[in-house]
Amino acid sequence: MKNKIKSYIKITDKYWKDGSNNEQIWIGEEITKKGKYYFVDRTHDDLGQELGYIHRYRISWVVGTDKSFWFVEWKYLEPDESSNKDHWRGQYSAVQKLETDLKPIIPRKQKKKVYGNAVIQWVDTTPPSYDIKNTRLVQFHYKKDGCYYFKTPPLDIVGWENKQWRMNADHQVEIKRYGHWYPLHKNNWYAKVVSAEIY
Repeated sequence: MKNKIKSYIKITDKYWKDGSNNEQIWIGEEITKKGKYYFVDRTHDDLGQELGYIHRYRISWVVGTDKSFWFVEWKYLEPDESSNKDHWRGQYSAVQKLETDLKPIIPRKQKKKVYGNAVIQWVDTTPPSYDIKNTRLVQFHYKKDGCYYFKTPPLDIVGWENKQWRMNADHQVEIKRYGHWYPLHKNNWYAKVVSAEIY
């Protein structure tokens, strides 16, 4: 692993009746960083004897809705790394404690790919009126089989809340209803692509 850092991590996850515990502190180059995680290895048992395996911890910063916190996962590794495919496990002790002055790693949000955009009008064609009820600039966030999919906030039209939309290869607006896609012709409603740009 690369990106050596200078800081410290203290983990305690075992406590005994006599008041002792397995607290261990890692500093400087004993800590490695990869992606959004910090890693440390416990290679000795509680009596300082060499282990026949590596007890690896993975520490990450979790951003929650109520509060943010450090989260510790762990797994066993053979010294020859033959068991590196073992899955990470969540903290196994309710009394596990972590102390560190590390800076949380918060990944930057990646911009979602946009495939194009369109100006769309939702029109009420009820005779004798021709009433444009809504005009939106939408972005295509997904494409498949010549169709471009987009999302739109509620249209203030009863029955169309949180619907799925797409523009087909003929530049017709389609709505998904009952698991199937239909051109928008419902009770004299019509959706028209005023302009579209495909990237």
